[in-house]
Amino acid sequence: MVFFSYWLSHVPAEQFAAFWDKVAAALRPGGRVFLIDSYHHEELPGHVAPRVLNDGREFRIVKHFWQPSDLVAAVEPLGWRLNADVTPGGHILYATAERP
Repeated sequence: MVFFSYWLSHVPAEQFAAFWDKVAAALRPGGRVFLIDSYHHEELPGHVAPRVLNDGREFRIVKHFWQPSDLVAAVEPLGWRLNADVTPGGHILYATAERP
C-alpha cells in the first residue's frame, strides 16, 4: 500500500505521469493507493498560489484542487483505476487506486 496526504495537489502537471510511475514502482502486484488532499468545489484559476509563512517569508507553490471526476480521468490513461469522492463537509478529497 502507498498512502500520501496533501501531496497530489502540489505535483506540477508536467511531472504528474512521472509521479504516478514512481507510485506504481513502490507497489507490489495487487497493491493499492490511498490518498487524501485538500478539496475546493471548483478549480481556482492557475495552479500557482502564494504561501506566506509565519515568519513573513512568501513562496509560490503549486496548488491544483482536483475534482474527483477529473482525477479519475487524468490517471486512467496512465493505467490506473481510481475511485474518488469528497467528504460530507466538502473539505477533503479522498481516493483509492490500483493498477488492474
